[in-house]
Amino acid sequence: MLVATSAYAQPHGTSTPGGSRSELKILGYHFDNFFQVTSPVPETNVNALASEYRFAYRPTTSPTELFAHVNVIDYNASGLSTSYGARFGANYVGKNDDFKVFVDRQQHRPSFEVGNTFGQANQTMLSAEYDHYFGDWQAGGEAQRQSQRFPADSRRNNDYNEIGLRARYKGFGWHFAPEAGVWDGKRTVNLATETYRETGFYVQAAYIPTPNAYFSLQLFTRKRDYSNVSRVENRPGLSAVIDIKTSPRLSWLVYYTRERVRSSIPNSRFTDDLIIFGPEIRF
Repeated sequence: MLVATSAYAQPHGTSTPGGSRSELKILGYHFDNFFQVTSPVPETNVNALASEYRFAYRPTTSPTELFAHVNVIDYNASGLSTSYGARFGANYVGKNDDFKVFVDRQQHRPSFEVGNTFGQANQTMLSAEYDHYFGDWQAGGEAQRQSQRFPADSRRNNDYNEIGLRARYKGFGWHFAPEAGVWDGKRTVNLATETYRETGFYVQAAYIPTPNAYFSLQLFTRKRDYSNVSRVENRPGLSAVIDIKTSPRLSWLVYYTRERVRSSIPNSRFTDDLIIFGPEIRF
C-alpha cells in the first residue's frame, strides 16, 4: 500500500472563467497492521496527522482548469520520517469528453509495494485519464507511470507502468452511479525476484442523495504474479468514502479501505486497514 491523501484530485465544486477556488484538508490517519506482518508477530498500529492544501484555477471560458496541491504527513511512530508531496495538473470537463493529466511527487512516503515490507520512497508519478459519454454510458481509460526510489536500499528501486479501462452507467440520474473497471500493470524492481505483473478489477457504486452528501463503496481484487520466482498473491479488498457538506465552506471526509493478502508462500498472509477522516475547509 502506498499511502495517499487523495480522495479527490481537486477542490470541491467548479470555478467561473477567470476564477479560482481552494480548500484545506486536515486529516487524521489510523493504520491497522502498518508494517503488514503475519501472525504470530504482533501487529503495529500507527497514527498520522496530515494537512493538504488544494488550489484550482480556470483561466478562460473553456472548461479546463489548472490545479495544484501540496501535502505533509507526520507519523507518531519512531523511525518514520515526515513525508511531503505535491501534484500539478490540468482537468477538462466537457459536454461529451473529460480528461485529466498530472504529475505527482512524494518524498519519504511509506511504501510496501516491494516485498510487502516497509520502506520510505521518493516517488514520481505521471498519470493521464480520458472519458467519453455515450448516451447513458461513460467509458474511459487511464495510463500511469510511477518511479520509486529508496535512498536506504537501492535494491528496492522500481518502475511501474499501468493501463486501465472503466465504464460508468449514468441512466439512473445523478443520485446513483454504478461503475466497473479493470487494470493491468507491471512493476520492474532492481531486485529481480520482486518484479511482478499486477492485474485487477473493481465494481463500485456511488450514491448522492443530495448535493451535500456523497457515499461510495468499492469492491476490488488484484493479483500479483511474480516474474522470477514461483509466487502468486491474491489481494481482495474494499474501500468506502463518505463526504458530507455541513455548511457552504465546510465538509467532512471519512475514507476506509481494507485489504487481505493471500500469498502462495506459507506464512505470508495478512490483512491491513486504513481509515482517514477530517474536515475540508473551502476558501
